[in-house]
Amino acid sequence: MRLVTSTERPEIPPSLQFFSLAPSSLSVAPSAMAVPVLAIAFAKDAWWLDIGRLLIGLGVGLLTYVVPVYVAEITPKSLRGRFTSANQMLTSCGFAFSYCIGNIISWRTLALLGSIPCLLQLLGLFFIPESPRWLAKRGREKEFEASLQHLWGKNADVSVETMDIRDIIESFQHNSEGNALDLFQRRYCYSIIVGVGLMLLQQFGGNSGVVYYSSTIFAEADFSTILGTTALAIILLVAATVSLLLMDIFGRRTLLMVSSGGTCLFLCLVGLSFLLKEHGYLKELTPFMAFAGLLGYLAAFGVGISGIPWVIMSEAGHSSPAEAGIMEDPYMSVASYSIFGSVITIGGVIGSIVNGKMADLIGRRLVGSSFTL
Repeated sequence: MRLVTSTERPEIPPSLQFFSLAPSSLSVAPSAMAVPVLAIAFAKDAWWLDIGRLLIGLGVGLLTYVVPVYVAEITPKSLRGRFTSANQMLTSCGFAFSYCIGNIISWRTLALLGSIPCLLQLLGLFFIPESPRWLAKRGREKEFEASLQHLWGKNADVSVETMDIRDIIESFQHNSEGNALDLFQRRYCYSIIVGVGLMLLQQFGGNSGVVYYSSTIFAEADFSTILGTTALAIILLVAATVSLLLMDIFGRRTLLMVSSGGTCLFLCLVGLSFLLKEHGYLKELTPFMAFAGLLGYLAAFGVGISGIPWVIMSEAGHSSPAEAGIMEDPYMSVASYSIFGSVITIGGVIGSIVNGKMADLIGRRLVGSSFTL
C-alpha cells in the first residue's frame, strides 16, 4: 500500500491526535443548546439572556466545527466541497425561517421554537453511522467497513476508499512521539495562520451585528423593518445556494476574494448612508442605500466567507480533502474552536456596549409586552 509521506503534508504528532473528532461531539452540542434556549425563553431578567446567549455561542461553536468535519469524512472527495457547503445553506434556511416568523410572533415563542431543531437533531443522531475514519483510527475494522458500506450503499465498491483510509492510518502510526509544543513548529505555521486567520475574518466581518440587529438598523435608517428582514431572509438562501453551486467550479480562493471585496464595499455603503443621513443629505435616498448595502453585504458574505472557511479548515495542510476529519489537523481544530469561543465572548462584551440601547429595550420588554425580532 502507498503511504502518504511527510513531503506531501506535515506529520501530526500522536499527542496532538488526542483532539481528533469523536462522534459523541455531535450529540453533546444539541443537548447543550436546548437548555440555554429554554433559559432565554423563560428569562426573568437580562442575566438569563446573557447566560443563555453565552452557552448557545459555545454550542454553535462546537456544531459549526464538528458538523463540517463529519460531513467531510463521510463524502467522496469529488462532492466534499458541495456537501460541506450544504451545511451552510441549511443554516441559512434556519436564519431565513427565523426572520420570517420573527415578524409575527414574540421573541419568547421564537426561542421556544429553537429547541425543536435541537431535539430533532438529537433524535436523528441515533440513525446515523459512526464516522468510518474515526472507527478505523481506533482499530474497529469490522465496524469501519460496515459504516463505510452503509454510507456509500450496499452495492457500492468501497475498496479504493477503504485502502486510502488504511494507508493514511498506517502513515500516522509511523509518526514519532511528540508533545503539545510541536504545535508551534515552523512547518505548521502556514496551516495555522490560514485556518485561524479565515475564522477571524469570518467572525470579525460584521455578520453577527447585521443578523442580530438588522431590525434596529432598518428602523434607524427609516426603512420598513418587515420588508427589510424578509428580503434579508431571501438573500441568505440565494447566496448559500450560489456558494454551493460555485465552490467546486471557481475554487475556494476565488470565491473568498470576491466575498471579502464585496462585504467591504457594501459595509462602506451602509456607513455612507448613515453619514449622509446624520448630516441631512439625500434624505429620500439614504434608506434605500442602507437597504441595498445590507442586502449586498449578506449576499457577498453568504457566497464565500460564511461557509468556505469551515471547508478550508478541514482541508488546510493536506494533499487532499480526503484527509479531512480524523486525519485533519487536530491543532487546527483546537486553535479554531478556541478562537471561535474567544471571539464570541469579545463580541458579546463589545455588543453589549455598542448596542446598549437594544439590551435596555429587551430588558424593559421582559416585564410585559411582546418583542418581535
